[in-house]
Amino acid sequence: MSEIIVTAVTGRAFGGPETRRLRREDKIPAVIYGGSGESVALTLDRPVLRHALSTDAGNNVIVTVKYDGHSELAIIKEIQRDKVKRTVNHIDFLRVTPDQKITVKVPVVLTGEAPKVAAEFGMVEQVLNVLSINTTPATVPVNITVDVSPLEVGSFITVNDLVLTPGTTVNARAGAIVAAGRATRATAVAAAATAPVAKGKGKK
Repeated sequence: MSEIIVTAVTGRAFGGPETRRLRREDKIPAVIYGGSGESVALTLDRPVLRHALSTDAGNNVIVTVKYDGHSELAIIKEIQRDKVKRTVNHIDFLRVTPDQKITVKVPVVLTGEAPKVAAEFGMVEQVLNVLSINTTPATVPVNITVDVSPLEVGSFITVNDLVLTPGTTVNARAGAIVAAGRATRATAVAAAATAPVAKGKGKK
């Protein structure tokens, strides 16, 4: 895990006017909390946050927040955005330790093809797009990949079938469906076309 450093400063004032001033200066108000430390109000430059979020990990990036001689490992707990512009208005950092399990949401990505589903003119349906998992900072995956090639029409891939890093757990029922092979109208039409025709009774 490469180190992503977020440099911040303390001592910012609070209130609407101060917040608007920071945004005009391309700065973002933030806070870091959790662990054994107190909550600390921070300010960081917007390009610094933009760089931190530019990795494949996205919002699940693990960062080292540096301020006033402190250097603390953290995750991004919450990002508040402008409802119209979608720009970042505020960010919350949560202190973590390398061996401490954290809860993050990770996207689910389907890979491969399902030839048996295609042969029956069916479709592969992705039921879960995101999964909440518990893992350590060093083992947070960019995504969870699911190979759909074994699927048939009427079969499922569940949470219990996922291959995860040892020690990682999922906050979902073991039987929760992740992906499924579904029948379509074309499946029914094809099945009807290939069904044997019943013979009528002959006259005596």
